[in-house]
Amino acid sequence: MNNAGVHEDPASITDEKWRKVMSTDIDRVFYGCRAALPTLKRPGARSSTRRRSLGSAAIGA
Repeated sequence: MNNAGVHEDPASITDEKWRKVMSTDIDRVFYGCRAALPTLKRPGARSSTRRRSLGSAAIGA
């Protein structure tokens, strides 16, 4: 499992902050998974768990 998340108030989020949210929530998870594929495809590879949470911290704080 590879996940990430950022919380922002949808009523007041700016486009710039939205791009940062999407970068964290989607892009970073994708890049992490892609980077792990060569290792996971090796014969005898074990499963891996990676969790990252920013909780409710404000972006840029």
